[in-house]
Amino acid sequence: MRMILIFGIVAVIILLALSYPIAGLFGWAWFTMMQPHRETWGMEGFRLNLIIAVFSIGAWLISREPKAFPPTAPHIFILIFTLWVIASQIFSLKPNVSYEYTDRYIRVLAMIFLCAAMLHNKVRVHALVWVICIAIGYFGIKGGVFTIITGGNYRVWGPTDSVIGDNNHIGAALAFIIPLLNYLRLQSQNRWLRAGLVGAIVLTFFGVLGSHSRTAFLALFAGLALMWWRSRHRLVLVAALAPIAVIGLTFMPEHWHERMETIRAPDQDASFMARVGMWKLAIEAGTANPVTGIGLRVIYVQEIADRYSAEPLVSRAIHSSYLEILAGMGYPGLILFMGLIMLAVRDSFWIRRHSKNKPDQEWAFDLASMAQVCLIVYGVASLALSMEFWQGPWMLFVVLSQVRWQLAKQGAATRPAGSRFRKRPAGSAAPASNTVPRSSQRTAEGGPP
Repeated sequence: MRMILIFGIVAVIILLALSYPIAGLFGWAWFTMMQPHRETWGMEGFRLNLIIAVFSIGAWLISREPKAFPPTAPHIFILIFTLWVIASQIFSLKPNVSYEYTDRYIRVLAMIFLCAAMLHNKVRVHALVWVICIAIGYFGIKGGVFTIITGGNYRVWGPTDSVIGDNNHIGAALAFIIPLLNYLRLQSQNRWLRAGLVGAIVLTFFGVLGSHSRTAFLALFAGLALMWWRSRHRLVLVAALAPIAVIGLTFMPEHWHERMETIRAPDQDASFMARVGMWKLAIEAGTANPVTGIGLRVIYVQEIADRYSAEPLVSRAIHSSYLEILAGMGYPGLILFMGLIMLAVRDSFWIRRHSKNKPDQEWAFDLASMAQVCLIVYGVASLALSMEFWQGPWMLFVVLSQVRWQLAKQGAATRPAGSRFRKRPAGSAAPASNTVPRSSQRTAEGGPP
């Protein structure tokens, strides 16, 4: 029954995409992040998100939708980053190993370019945020209920064999969408919808705790700290969040608290020290191959790990998005990736500054504010988790770039006719000045003309 339902949903998305390519984009975003077919037995091997992507791109190519994306700095960085992913595959030390991850990255980035081309108004941006929150929020609500029912004794997991399937990764993804859920709450007019979003936020918070992920826990509270600092109603925010945090923390079992306590003494935790060993190995591999790296995830091959490790080390996940990219793509890849995060931060500050105290752009101000919290969560989580393939932050990079582009165009269109930043139509006369010429001033004062 579930299989028939999934195939039916895919068919509907494809039919809609043929007439409205943006529907295909939203369908892909939902499908690739939520992976609903992995909730159904026997469908794990179906690449349904790829089928949706192909039909969506094809429909976009033959539609009247814009075929180019705005030439913003983030879009250019994404383009260069894509080319560097290809270069890392060409010069990979183990092309057969890195190809799987290169293929995955290229497919994600191709759809990110489609986002850049089609997210050209507020409605589409807002809709994409809804899609992201629905896709990941499903696991937040489900995980929160599971955590409450089981008393927090078992871990919350993401969709099987996906980028966020691991408990650490789903925990970070849930922490990432909490600010976006709050943005939707701020923008919702219906009180029942706002109440539902508050409930989703609370359950997602329990879902983060239920993941038993120390990295997600730290990332979430780093984001909440920024949210509190930026709030104009700090006491109200504390009054709202403190009871939830206290109840959540006291609710979790003793072994959860023991796990979180290891954050204070990381050098005594075997898991953390194993990560440190892999971090050193990634730096060695990246430094030895500084231009294109050794290929995506090639460092996982024991033979390659032995080549760059100064001491015996069992190869495993690097647990750092930054060092994964350094080892796999070299220093240019790392610079591009970190540059994209910094450009997103820059865009969020620009949006806040230019939309502040403007009622018609309040949505942009709220989105940029919550996006900053998302970026903090992702930035902190990426220090100790390999989440460079996850689609969420890449969509956010494009959303912020597109919103800034839209606001800049609106600002240019509404500037006074005589503004130095607005071009006059060719052949039009210069605007009349309200300034009285000096000669006239002197004549009016009784002086010589």
